[in-house]
Amino acid sequence: MEQQHLQAAAENNEIIVTYSWIMQVLLAFDQLGNALAGGHHDSTISARIGFHLYDKDGDRGMFWSFLEFVVNLVFSPVDGPHHCRMAYCSDRDEEFRSAGFLAKIFLLIFVLPLSPVILLITSIIGLFKGVGTSYHLTDGTQIPKKDVFDFIQYCVNETDPCSYLQKLR
Repeated sequence: MEQQHLQAAAENNEIIVTYSWIMQVLLAFDQLGNALAGGHHDSTISARIGFHLYDKDGDRGMFWSFLEFVVNLVFSPVDGPHHCRMAYCSDRDEEFRSAGFLAKIFLLIFVLPLSPVILLITSIIGLFKGVGTSYHLTDGTQIPKKDVFDFIQYCVNETDPCSYLQKLR
């Protein structure tokens, strides 16, 4: 599918994103980890990382860059290479909270040991069609993940990537 067609579909809210059961469980687990680390209960660790790196009010420190590297790697089989940025764009109207020293320690303790397990899960999910996240147009046409990932890469280079990426979550 051509990027221009996907861009027009995103602008017109014609992309439907569907999460499998396992992806919904991972999302809930992610929100729980964020809440336990002092973040907002309706936001994920991934979106919190994206906020700190891509929002004008964020704290662009090495801590957040390191976490982004780890989390993006873990979720790349199902979301491509820009998972945290996509999560932030889809939740940028949510409340984001800073993280003090103890919250950052908790985030590291939560993220690092679980990353190999979640990477195994997302890698297995990535092998099976329809088990992870699927993308469709409103007319029912399925959008291949490769096309979605290429579109995401294209959007990241735009002036306001969130204007498109928020419609893919």
